[in-house]
Amino acid sequence: PYHGELSPVGRRTVTALSDDAGYLISWLSATGRHYTVEFRNLLDNGTGPWNPAPGAIGLQGTGSLMTWRDTNTLQHARYFRLIVAKP
Repeated sequence: PYHGELSPVGRRTVTALSDDAGYLISWLSATGRHYTVEFRNLLDNGTGPWNPAPGAIGLQGTGSLMTWRDTNTLQHARYFRLIVAKP
């Protein structure tokens, strides 16, 4: 399994874990912010698009830990980023 920090944002950290059920993405959210998880299957010199993850678009921050699971276990590698927006 992989465990790694994807992107520190100030004091916030996004963490990715993988297991047989897929990838689990978690982050400490802030109220008043909306979060979208995006993914790519390849890091092809930045030419391909980032795709919004189904079920993880415009999630309202709760002020606590939030999680989203990608159950597409057919991908051996997947890259994620977290988009933070203030509505």
